[in-house]
Amino acid sequence: MSKKRLYLLVGGGVTIAAIVLSLVFGAFRNINTEPEAAGLLASNAISSQPSGPPGEGIKVHGHWTIEVRNPDGTVAERREFDNALVSPVYLAAILAREESVGGWRVRLEALVEADNAFADSNSLPKPAELLEITSLAVGPNIFKNLTVANPQVDPYGQVVMSGAATANRDGKVEMVSTIAMRLPAASPPSSTYEGLGATYFTSTQLANALILTSGQQVNVTVVLSFS
Repeated sequence: MSKKRLYLLVGGGVTIAAIVLSLVFGAFRNINTEPEAAGLLASNAISSQPSGPPGEGIKVHGHWTIEVRNPDGTVAERREFDNALVSPVYLAAILAREESVGGWRVRLEALVEADNAFADSNSLPKPAELLEITSLAVGPNIFKNLTVANPQVDPYGQVVMSGAATANRDGKVEMVSTIAMRLPAASPPSSTYEGLGATYFTSTQLANALILTSGQQVNVTVVLSFS
């Protein structure tokens, strides 16, 4: 009797083999727990193609909706696109109860720091950090309005993250990411930003940069779903 092969797919797909190799040869991709720290580019997104028949496997879907509004409330631009899983190791650690989940953040950044459309309290260009209200971080590039929820509506099994950031300088967004805090296994899941550090969960480089002018608001919704 042939054994069914199980795949974890996001976009192009992530195989179990990739996860095992990551567990053996790589540690988590950590970032500074300070939200104002410059973001690491998610250049090692995994996208290996499965060899099994079409429709076979377990899929993790990530879908982004970004809407840019002018100061008068009119819509300047709207985009929808899919993201890529960049930390299957972290997902495996959660499922194996080796770690727990802490606070989430959504990061909006340019590939070159000077091109960011957001600035910190020293007027230095920085990525926008959309954080949950429990975060203690403060600054003009910090937006503590991120909500994380399972809406319990059809289709079931979704995690929806929503938040907004307002540009305080002219610039652009070229990379968007969801980032999770890692907590010890003994800690219950919570919105805390203290723990073992943070790791990118999903990340995408935009095909075309999102050009922003000071005062424009970026509304973001990220939907993670499973099938």
